[in-house]
Formats: sequence, structure tokens, C-alpha cells
Amino acid sequence: MTHFQKILALTLITMTLNINARPTLPPDGLFIDGQKGLKIDAWSWGASQSGTTHMGAGSGAGKASFQDISFTRLSDSNTAMLMIKLSIGSHFPEVTLRQGNVTIVMTDVLVTSISFNGATNPVGNGDVLRENVTLNFAEFNMTIDGSSACFKIAENLACN
Repeated sequence: MTHFQKILALTLITMTLNINARPTLPPDGLFIDGQKGLKIDAWSWGASQSGTTHMGAGSGAGKASFQDISFTRLSDSNTAMLMIKLSIGSHFPEVTLRQGNVTIVMTDVLVTSISFNGATNPVGNGDVLRENVTLNFAEFNMTIDGSSACFKIAENLACN
């Protein structure tokens, strides 16, 4: 094998390794104060802005209304902790929701509601208890595909 062939072979091997290497992504779930993630099945969150163009007073009221973030999950050993936090009104300093390419970091987080629904497991593994949980928060930093938005809700102010 000539020197050129050896270099070509090493280059191809390196390229193959780089193509096959996958970055290690953090796991999906809900992380409270950086601790182990709670598995969630679905989540929902949004905001709205009152349009004022129909009244001839500009195009926005200047303050968005943010919904509490809500999620659905199977009840587990973390359910009691969430219920206690709700009951005493104790805040989490930070909660992170991560799913695929989306990360939402919320600060000063309060559990605002928990509701339960039970059903018989259709595959015959006993009954299942699900919970719907909503969280209210003072600030968020949302990152999607490397682009981010940070906002202090009560202050109506973008973060630096």
C-alpha cells in the first residue's frame, strides 16, 4: 500500500467515524432543580397578545398573556412531592422541560393544579393512574434548534 493509499484509507475511516458519531443529547422529560427527570407523556403551553387593530389604537396591547405550562404523566413516586408543593404553595427554583430539540427552562415555579384520572390498562396490566399538572413561573428561557427566547413575565421584559 502506497503512502497516498494509507492516507486516503485513514481519511475515509475518519470520515466514516464522524458521520456515524451521534451527539449525546440530554434525555427528554421534566427536570426539577436539575434532578432526575420525570417522564411526561404530553405537554402544552402558549401565550397570546391582545390585538387592538380593530379599535384603531395600534396593533398590540404591549403585554402578552402567558398560560401555565401543563403536562400529562403516569402517576408515580414523584406525585406526592408535586402534591405537597401544590398544597403548601412552595416554589421550585428551576424546572426544565426537554423534548427533542426543545428546551424550556422556567424559574420561580409554582405547581398550580393537579388532577387525576384513572383507567383500566387496555393491555391487561392492571389499573393506571394518570395526572395532569400545571406549572406557573416567573421567567422562561426557551431554546429550539439553537435559537432562544428569554422573558421575565411579571416585568414584561426580555432577558439579556
